[in-house]
Amino acid sequence: MSNVSDLCFSSRIEKPQVVVFACGAFALSTLQVLSHQQMLAGVILPDPAELMAGQQDVNSLASQLRQAGIPFQMCCKDKLTLIAEQITLWKGNVGLVVSYPHVFPVEIIQHFGGHFYNVHASLLPNYKGPAPLYWQLRNKEEQTAITIHAVTAQIDSGEIVARRVLPIHPLDTLQSLANRVAYEASAAITEFIGRLKSNKSIHVDADITTGASSNNHAKNVYARRPSFSDYCIDFLAMDAFAISAMCRAGNNLPNGALIDIKGVPVSVLQSTALNQPTYGTQAGTIIFIGEPEGLVVSTLNGALRLDILMSADGIFNGLAFAERFNLDAGQQLCSVSISTQEKTA
Repeated sequence: MSNVSDLCFSSRIEKPQVVVFACGAFALSTLQVLSHQQMLAGVILPDPAELMAGQQDVNSLASQLRQAGIPFQMCCKDKLTLIAEQITLWKGNVGLVVSYPHVFPVEIIQHFGGHFYNVHASLLPNYKGPAPLYWQLRNKEEQTAITIHAVTAQIDSGEIVARRVLPIHPLDTLQSLANRVAYEASAAITEFIGRLKSNKSIHVDADITTGASSNNHAKNVYARRPSFSDYCIDFLAMDAFAISAMCRAGNNLPNGALIDIKGVPVSVLQSTALNQPTYGTQAGTIIFIGEPEGLVVSTLNGALRLDILMSADGIFNGLAFAERFNLDAGQQLCSVSISTQEKTA
């Protein structure tokens, strides 16, 4: 892990009063640290009514802020320009975005006089966008970063002022990686604001400022929000390692990584690529059920063990699932998207 590195700041702020823009639990560690150090002016939350899956996260964060006595304000997207009045009442002089769903109007960007920063979980400029950790796991990246950059009119494109590089563990899921990044982000932000107070700066290495990726096949990736088709395993097009990475990225998401078993969508929470022959079977064929291997299927190029599966009936290990639902070797599994297309054709 590297230490935070900083570029020159436009001016010194002797007593930072930070207004945090947040929408969920990812910001909790940062809010706790800033509050403890008496540097948290207040928190701006999006209007939950404007969100879909994120409504519960916003309401949960609002409840925790209320219990902690931390001032916050919910604001709808179309009225963000009016939030400047609340920021002034809080005497906020530094803006910090720690996961927020809306693009900021120029009035808010200018309100902080050059001290408005975004915390992004990638080696920018790679993986700009709302879902960087998901796609870094999907692409089997070996490292990510907490990148702090100036907020500009262009998303995730402002000058990088601090960065802390983190390894991605081969068994990380989306939630485990997000938890670790959130914890390290609070430390990176604290160090950054400390340098902001003292106006210190150090050189940022060229390989860090260019956002060097650990995977040479994943340059300039835009981390869009996944669509339903992104959650559907395609045995005919994906190898075992790609499917395993997809399962880790989708673990704990509503759709996760889906397959069709006997016409029923099933989420694969964990799978493992195996060095095992597939006997020339078509990709998606069950090639073994039993001890000690478990439930093994063929893929585009190699074998895959389905470790943990979830359906409407519960969560099962692969072998228990196969026994519970009477699966047999030779049975063909297919993509949910393919089966859906066949049923509607």
